[in-house]
Amino acid sequence: MTKLRRGSHVVFSIHLHIVFVTKYRRQVLTPNMIQDMKPVFEPVLKANNSKLEDCNGEPDHVHLLIDLHPDNNISDLIASLKSAWGSGGVGAEKTSPNYSNNPQFLAW
Repeated sequence: MTKLRRGSHVVFSIHLHIVFVTKYRRQVLTPNMIQDMKPVFEPVLKANNSKLEDCNGEPDHVHLLIDLHPDNNISDLIASLKSAWGSGGVGAEKTSPNYSNNPQFLAW
């Protein structure tokens, strides 16, 4: 059964499935990169009262399953997630290694 979340005047269960695809579907994502995305995305979602339910992917795309809070603007949330990964995320020196020296990452 779906777990319902509650607000002051609402009961909700909104799940958002996002797929981020690499440019030209290039096979550049490694399993370590995909695992490193979780700690980068989680603070962004927490700041938006949302939760990362699942994160996995393949070398050319990543799937995110998000338990979304109804106050969020979906396009702004996606822009924040993309920006967090591109900049290394909140506290990047702690959570996300720098992949800029990786030739595969430069092809992305």
